[in-house]
Amino acid sequence: MKRYRDKVEGNDKGGSPETYAAGPGFRRVFPALSVTLMTLDEIKSALGARILARAKDMGIRVDMAYCADLMSDVLAFSITSSLLITGLTNTQVIRTAEVADIRAIVFVQSKRPDVDTIALAEEKRIPLLVTDYSMFDVCGKLYEKGLRSNAEGGG
Repeated sequence: MKRYRDKVEGNDKGGSPETYAAGPGFRRVFPALSVTLMTLDEIKSALGARILARAKDMGIRVDMAYCADLMSDVLAFSITSSLLITGLTNTQVIRTAEVADIRAIVFVQSKRPDVDTIALAEEKRIPLLVTDYSMFDVCGKLYEKGLRSNAEGGG
């Protein structure tokens, strides 16, 4: 698990999760944290979500989620291979997810991206889901299922 910001700022020391998030504004990721892996198919079921892109990738597993509408926050604070939960539906979400190495995106409140955004997600191989739930409810439902945010563990 790496943070995009560590890679850009040269703080990417490699190795174990203890080496990440040493600077101000970061939270340490503790290896002792109990993490539940969920497949995108399990996430889809838990949220009553619909697949918008990359249906064949529903077996992908994620162990953390990050929730944001500010793409600068995604770049600064998300952990790679996470699930992104957002209400933004433009192409910048896909481009940000690609740069930050986000595994998949869930759009909340039935917000659907346009055809160009879905096509870009297909091209970049980023699965997209949409749910009727609010961002708050999505986070709560996934937390109930054992999925945690990258902020878990304190710091």
